[in-house]
Amino acid sequence: MGILVPLDLSINKLVGAEARVVQLFVDGLSDGWFVVPRLDVTAPRRPYEVDVLLIHHGYGLLAVEIKGGPFEIREGEWYRRGQLVGPPPPRQAQDAAYELRNRLREADKRLRRVHVEHAVALPDLVDLDGQLPTGVIP
Repeated sequence: MGILVPLDLSINKLVGAEARVVQLFVDGLSDGWFVVPRLDVTAPRRPYEVDVLLIHHGYGLLAVEIKGGPFEIREGEWYRRGQLVGPPPPRQAQDAAYELRNRLREADKRLRRVHVEHAVALPDLVDLDGQLPTGVIP
């Protein structure tokens, strides 16, 4: 099982898609993984939030943006219930991951080469209509 951080955090305090995805990570990952929900990252221009940060001593860091509910992607733009979503979830994940990476590099010179990967989790995705862009793994 993945290790929830902080240890006393109740997954019941999380809501909706975030609670479901965190529970899946805790239940599905080995005990070498740390699962850190709702990590706030402060930056000079604006704050960022990593919905879930996964940490493993051998694999590294993965910042996950979680988006529940139905989505539609048309011509590269993300829509929810007909409304344009901005910034799109992949950009949100990337921006938060890059900002976390920058804060870590600034905090300690031993982390100057740290890399934070990013991903988007769509737990309510039931069916794909059309093709995913090159490099996107369902």
